[in-house]
Amino acid sequence: MNIPHLTWSLPLAQRPSARLMAVGVHGPDRVERHRTHGHWALHLYAYQARVEIERVSLPIRPGFVSLTPPDVEAVYHFPDRSTHLCAHFSFPEAASGSRIVPAMQDLGGDYADFYKALEEGISCFRINPERAEVRLWDLLWRLADRSALEPEVHNNPAALVQACERIEMRLSEPIVVEALAAELGVSHNHLTRLFRKRFDTTVVGYIRQRRVDRAGHLLRSTGLPVHIVAAQVGVEDPRQFSKIVRAATGMSPTELRKSG
Repeated sequence: MNIPHLTWSLPLAQRPSARLMAVGVHGPDRVERHRTHGHWALHLYAYQARVEIERVSLPIRPGFVSLTPPDVEAVYHFPDRSTHLCAHFSFPEAASGSRIVPAMQDLGGDYADFYKALEEGISCFRINPERAEVRLWDLLWRLADRSALEPEVHNNPAALVQACERIEMRLSEPIVVEALAAELGVSHNHLTRLFRKRFDTTVVGYIRQRRVDRAGHLLRSTGLPVHIVAAQVGVEDPRQFSKIVRAATGMSPTELRKSG
């Protein structure tokens, strides 16, 4: 479904402070006006309706999620009593790290996972609010990551983020780009185009840099032998490992260790 373009700047560098995480209810009135004073509002929907925000009419469908900034009125129109998951939260006054996030998103295949995570945050909000806030913070980052993805990732807008997540989990293993692309349901060339546009490098180049980054941390912060560090970042041949590190940093693994 084509959702009208309306976006907000969300300052995600600091953890949000949640004032409410709950199962919300609209109704029995068919039209309701909502304005959260000083707080953002996140709603996760399982019903069909419509909401007007800043004179923009946004559709609501099962699997959609919305964000509304503080002190902005949202006028809901819905056919019947409806329930949703919601969170009201704020950021520190000096919060930074702004990311552009749509007012309404279709979560598609990510809806079930998102619902479960928000439900878990709601369940522990009263007893352990800090844990609930961390869960909320992660969900907000996920929304921001989704909105930063390429619009041309045919029916799979999470391909780039999913590729990065799988690479992080598999750095100690051989990674075949063709196989990774097949897992994500996109072509090797398409995945390469996404990485070039986002990171200015190929998928192979990205993997190599992530291995060097992780190896640098292990070399500087642990006493692990160089060949063990090499194996932990998926390079079994110490000579090849040394070559990769030197090409990326201008130093040998031993020199890189001493530089820290």
